[in-house]
Amino acid sequence: MNTVCTHCQAINRIPDDRIEDAAKCGRCGHDLFDGEVINATGETLDKLLKDDLPVVIDFWAPWCGPCRNFAPIFEDVAQERSG
Repeated sequence: MNTVCTHCQAINRIPDDRIEDAAKCGRCGHDLFDGEVINATGETLDKLLKDDLPVVIDFWAPWCGPCRNFAPIFEDVAQERSG
């Protein structure tokens, strides 16, 4: 499986039998599944979409009440999926 580091955008290959391990980026050393919600830019989005794992995208605005109300749910799910 290939996954993209959200810190340095390096593509990391993780053997299928090691997915449950605490994987770290081979380039920068950060945890690959750190449970953080990220704000992608146009520059980083193309790279993140190359990940073999599903990517959830929320197009939001700071003035949007429903967007702000849903943000904690995204954060909770990211923490749950971090391993």
